[in-house]
Amino acid sequence: MGPLPTLGGFVMLAGLVAAPYQCGRGPAPDAAIDESPGVALYRLASEFRAQGNAAAWRGTLTNLVKNYPGTREAVMASDELATTPDGALPATAEK
Repeated sequence: MGPLPTLGGFVMLAGLVAAPYQCGRGPAPDAAIDESPGVALYRLASEFRAQGNAAAWRGTLTNLVKNYPGTREAVMASDELATTPDGALPATAEK
């Protein structure tokens, strides 16, 4: 009769069997979001504007301009900040 399997061997075997179910799959291509930090911050600032949170809107755009100055979103953020008085929110475009 051969040697009895050890608990460690059983655990290793169970891990190898389960590995294909744990690894190798990323998010579904249609569910993955691929955006730059500038786009993400500008989108977040837009959400704060929609909620009426002027302090968070201004802080997010200021962060965007400071940390990602060469981006298209930083230019838009800088323009919005320059034309909006402190404590106020810009007017939203009517659809």
